[in-house]
Amino acid sequence: GVSVVLRLRALYCTVEVAVLAVVMLSKSVNPLELKLAEKLTILNDRAVGVLTRTSNIKKICSEPRNRPSFLSDKQLEPAVKTIVRRFPVIEVRGPGMQAVHGLKAEIVQGLRGYYYTFQDVLELKEHIMDLFNTISSAQMFFDLAVNFDLTRMYLDLMVNYVSLMILLSRIEDRKAVLGLYNHAYEMHNSTGDSTFPRLGHMVVEYENPLKKLGDDFGPHAKQIGQALMSLLPIYMRRSLTAEQMKQAGTDFFSLSRMPQQMLTPFESQTMQCEYLSLDAMTKWIIFGFMVVPNQLGAWQGSVELWRHAMNDGFVMTLFRDEVVQVHHAYELIFKGSKREKDMKDIASQAIVNCGAVHKGRRRYLRQSMVELYLLLSDQPGLLGPKALMLFMALSMARDEVAWLIRHSGVEAQPKSRGKVNPLDYRDKGLPELLYYTQELRALVRKYAQVMQRYFVQYLSKFDVTSLRNSVQKISVCPDDESLLLTYFIETMQNLSVKQVDARTEFDLRGFRLDWCRFQAYTTTAKASLNLREYQEVACLMNTAVFHSKLVDHLEDLLYETSDLSILCFYPKAIDEAFNSCLESSTEARFSVAFPLIACQFMDCTHPLCPEERLAQGDRCLSAVNHFLDTMAKLAKGVISRIFDEYVKLNSQLWPVRAADIMLEARRSRREKQQGRLLPTQRKPGEESIRKTREDMTELDGHMSVLIEICSALNHVPLLNAWDHKFVPREYLSAHLEDLLSRRVMSLVGNYQQLGEISRPSEVLTGIKGYMSVLKLVENYVNIDIVKAFHSVLLQQTQPLDANGQATLTNVFSQCYVDMLLREVTVSGNICFSPWRKSFVSRHALAFKAEEFTDIAELKALAELLGPYGVGHLSYRMLQQISSQMQEIKRLVLANKEALHTLRSSIDKPDVSADLIRRLKQPEDVISRLTTIGCILSFRQLLMDALHSVLQKRIPFLLGTIEDFKEHCPNGRDTMVVDEMATAAGIECDVDPVLCRALSQHCSHPQEDAVTWSLMLVLVGVTLSTLAYDPQCTYRYMLEAHENNAHCIASAVNSLAGALFTLCHLTHVQIADKLKEFLAIASSSVLKLGMETGDKEKDPKCREAVYILLDLIVQDSPFLTDDLLERCFPYALLRGAYSVVYKRRPASKKKKGVSEETQY
Repeated sequence: GVSVVLRLRALYCTVEVAVLAVVMLSKSVNPLELKLAEKLTILNDRAVGVLTRTSNIKKICSEPRNRPSFLSDKQLEPAVKTIVRRFPVIEVRGPGMQAVHGLKAEIVQGLRGYYYTFQDVLELKEHIMDLFNTISSAQMFFDLAVNFDLTRMYLDLMVNYVSLMILLSRIEDRKAVLGLYNHAYEMHNSTGDSTFPRLGHMVVEYENPLKKLGDDFGPHAKQIGQALMSLLPIYMRRSLTAEQMKQAGTDFFSLSRMPQQMLTPFESQTMQCEYLSLDAMTKWIIFGFMVVPNQLGAWQGSVELWRHAMNDGFVMTLFRDEVVQVHHAYELIFKGSKREKDMKDIASQAIVNCGAVHKGRRRYLRQSMVELYLLLSDQPGLLGPKALMLFMALSMARDEVAWLIRHSGVEAQPKSRGKVNPLDYRDKGLPELLYYTQELRALVRKYAQVMQRYFVQYLSKFDVTSLRNSVQKISVCPDDESLLLTYFIETMQNLSVKQVDARTEFDLRGFRLDWCRFQAYTTTAKASLNLREYQEVACLMNTAVFHSKLVDHLEDLLYETSDLSILCFYPKAIDEAFNSCLESSTEARFSVAFPLIACQFMDCTHPLCPEERLAQGDRCLSAVNHFLDTMAKLAKGVISRIFDEYVKLNSQLWPVRAADIMLEARRSRREKQQGRLLPTQRKPGEESIRKTREDMTELDGHMSVLIEICSALNHVPLLNAWDHKFVPREYLSAHLEDLLSRRVMSLVGNYQQLGEISRPSEVLTGIKGYMSVLKLVENYVNIDIVKAFHSVLLQQTQPLDANGQATLTNVFSQCYVDMLLREVTVSGNICFSPWRKSFVSRHALAFKAEEFTDIAELKALAELLGPYGVGHLSYRMLQQISSQMQEIKRLVLANKEALHTLRSSIDKPDVSADLIRRLKQPEDVISRLTTIGCILSFRQLLMDALHSVLQKRIPFLLGTIEDFKEHCPNGRDTMVVDEMATAAGIECDVDPVLCRALSQHCSHPQEDAVTWSLMLVLVGVTLSTLAYDPQCTYRYMLEAHENNAHCIASAVNSLAGALFTLCHLTHVQIADKLKEFLAIASSSVLKLGMETGDKEKDPKCREAVYILLDLIVQDSPFLTDDLLERCFPYALLRGAYSVVYKRRPASKKKKGVSEETQY
C-alpha cells in the first residue's frame, strides 16, 4: 500500500544519508568547502520570499474577484474538472479539453507567474533537503548557547520548509493551475514543461503534508532533536508566568528593583538567547516535534519541553495570517498511538489556561514598560548598560501582542475540549502596551548615538580583552580558525569613540558573518577545533556579536525584536482594539500607537514578491489615513459637544434672560410674603462653584476626553509611510475647519426652506463662543487655530465656500434683499427712519426690521461678512437698482417727446398741465425711485457700519485710505481711488460701484445724457403727485414719510451723480442738471398751494412734499440751501416743518400707546 511505499522511501533516505556520511568521512571533506553558513543564510531568505509568493497566490485564488479568470470560465470548466480529477496525468482528449486550444496563448501568459512560483517551491525544496542531508552527513551538533547563529538558522530553515509545504497544500487551485498551464504550454510548444512531472509528484505527495514532512525529516531527527533540546533551559526560563516573573531575582524588567545596580551592565551567558522571540522558539518546538515525533522521550526533558510549548496556546502562526491548530494537528499524528489520550488532556488544559496566563503577562509587561520608559527617557545614559533588558521587554511585548491577535476570533478544534473565557482574549490595555512599545522604539532611535558610543567602548576594551584571554587557552587551533580569531580581535580593537564623534558609518556585517562561518567550521564531527570544548569563547563571541549589532545594526535589531507589521493581516482585530481604545477616555491618548504601527506595514513585504508591494502599500496608506481621520473625527465630535455646552452657557448671559431672572425675583418675593418657598432658578456662573473636587460636570468629561485625544494627535509631528508623509495635526485642523464652517451655518438658521434667520449679533456671539472653544484646543495640540479661523471666516465672506455650499454672505444677502424688495417696497410694512438709522416695522409683524437693521446689528453683519461680503451684498442690491433703472429708462423714452416740450414750457402753466396729463405711468417712476432710494439708504447704513468696524479693526490702514482719497488729484484715477474708498465704507460724492452697476445703461454718452436729463424732468413734474397719497404722511418721530418717499432724495442725488458721470459730464455740469431739476420740481410743488376748495383733490400731504424737496437739497453734494431759496420760499418750508411736528395722528393712535411705540 501507500504507507509501505512511504516507509521504504524514508528508509532509502536514511540509507542515502548514511552512505553520504561515509563518503564524506572517507574523503575528509574540508568544512570550509561546504559553505554551510552561507547556504543557511541564503536559503532562509529565499524560503521567506517563496513563502510570501505562495501566500500571495493563495490569497488571490481565494478571492473570486482576483482569481484567474481561466479557473472561473464556464467554457473551460469541464477541462479544469478533468485536469483536477486525473492530476498529474493529463488526458489530451478528455472531455472539454479542446476548449483550451483556442485560449492556449492567453492561458500560458496569464498563469506563467503562478507556475514559476510552484517551480521555485520545488527548487527550494530540493536545495533545502540537500542542505539538510549535507548537515546530517557532516554530523554537526547544534546548541543554541554555543553556536547560536547556526542553530537558529537551522531551526528557522526547518520551520520555513514545514510552513511552505503546509501552505502549498492549502492552495485549492494548485492542481488546476499547474495542469491547465502545462496542457496549454504543451499545445503551444508541442511538448510539456520539463519540470511538470516533478511538480505534479510533489503536489500529490504533499496532499497530506504532516505525514510526508515526517518522512522528509526522519533522517535528520537526531540533529533536530539535539537543536530542540538546547532550548530547554532557555525556554523554561523565558516562558514564565507573570507571578513567577515578579518574584525576587527574576524581575528582569524592573530597574528600580535594585537601585544600587542600576548602572551595572545587564549581562547573561546566553546574550542573544535572551531577546530571541519566545514565539519563534515555541514554533521551533511545536513544528520540530511535529516532523520528528520519535524524538519525544528520546531525550531527557523532551516531553517536558514539548508539554510546556503545547500549553502556550492552541493556534500557531504558519505564515502571516495563516495559522495551524496545533493540538488538532498532533492528534492526527498520534492517532492510534499511546500519546493520543495524553494529547487530549494537554489540549484541554491549554485551551482553558493559556488565555489567563498570557493576560497576566501582558498586564505585567504594561507596568514594566511604563517604568522602563519613564526611567530611560529621564536618564538616556541607562540605554547602554540596560540595552539587553530593553530588547527583552520589546521582544516579549511583540510576542504577546502577536499571540493575542492570532488567537482572537479563532475557535479551538475540536470545540468540546474546554471552556474558553472570552474576556481573556479582549484586552482593553492592549493600546497601552502598543503605545509604550512604540515609545521605547522611538527612544532607541533618538539616542542611537548614545548606545553606539557605549558599545564601541565596550567592544574595544572589555570584550576584546576577555576574548584575547580566552583564545590564549586554546591548545590546538588550525590556521583558518586562527586567522578568523585574529580578525575578530583586530576588528574590535580598531573601534574607537572618535569614529562615533566623526559620524562614521560602521559596517560589522563581515564580523558577524565570519563568526557564523567559524561556528560552521568548528561544529562538524571531524573539526580539529571543536567549539563545544571552548564554550567560553563561544559565549564571549555571542556577546560581542550582540554588542556589534548595537553599533551598526540597531534598526534591524529593532525590527527583529519589535516589528508588528503582521498586524496588517488582522484588520478586524486591530480595528476592534482601536475602536475600544477611542471609547475609553483614559486610553484615548494611546490611540496614536495604531497609526505608528500602520507605518510599519511595508516591512512585511519581500523583494522576491514585488507584485504585492503596491497592494500592501495601499493597505498601509489607507490604514494610517483611517486611524488619523477617525481620531480627528472623535476630537471633532467632542469639540462639537463642547460647542453646545458653551452656547448654552453663553445664552444665559443674553439680555432677554435678565427678564426671566427679574420675574422670578418678583415671584419669589411674593411667595415669601405668603409663606411659601419655591425652588430658585440657577443663576449664570453658579455651575463653576464646586462643593468638592470630585464633582465632574458633563463639560469636564468632554474636556478630559479632548485633552487625551489631542495628546495623541500631538504626539508625533510627522509620520512616514511608504514614501508618504502624514501630519496628524493637519487632520485635526481640517476637521476643525469643517466643523466650524458647519456650526457657523447652523447659527444662521434655515432661511431658504423655513424663512427663519438669526440676527447677525446672535450669529456673531455664537461664532465668538466657538472661537473661544477652539482657542482651548490650541493649549493641547500644536496647531495654528488662527489659520483655521482665517480659512473658514474668509470663506464666509464669499457667496460659496470651497465645497460649493452656501455661506453667511449668501444667506444674509438673500435675506436682506428679500426684505428690502418684498417688505419695504411691495407690502409697505417697513419704513426707513434716518433718525433711528434703521428700518422700522409699521405694524406688528413676525419679522421686525429694527432687529436686523439697527446700528448694532449692521455692525455685527459687517464684522461677519467683512469688506468682501459687504461688497457682494452691495452688488446684489445694485443689481436690483439696475433692473429698476431699465424700467425707468423705458418710461422716459416712452414720454420723450412730451418731456422735451415740458422741459421748455415749464413756465407756461396751461401747456405744462396738459403735457403732464399726457405723461404715461408717471407714478411708476416715483414708485421705482422709492425702491431705489430704500436700497441706497440701506446700503449707506451698511457702509457706515463697515466703516465703523474697520475704524476699530484697522485704524491705521483706514486712515491711510482716507488720506489717499482726500489728497488724490482729480483725473482718470479718481474713480479707482473712490472705488477703494467705497470698499472701506467711505462715502464719495459719486458712487463708483453704482457707476459700474449702471454702466450698461450708458453705452451712448451723448444720447443717454439727454435721456437722463429728461428723467430728472419727469421726476420733477411728478414729485407733486405724492401730495395726494395719504401714505406720504411725514412722521417726525421717525423723520420719515410713511411710504418711504424721503428715500427719493437719496435716489435722485446718487443716480444723477452716477449717470451723468458715466456720460462724461463734469461736476459743474452735473450741478447744472440738478439746478434745472430743482427749478422744475419747485415750480411743480409750488402749484400745490394754488389747489384749494376741492376736498377730493386737496393735497393733504403738501407739507410732506415740501419737506421732501428740502431733503433732496440737504442730501445732495451738488445743491445748496441758497439755490433752494431762489426757487422755493423758505417760509413755506418752515411752515411745513411746523405743521408736521404739531400734527398728532389721533385716528391711528391707540389708547395708552405712544406714536413711537406703534413703530
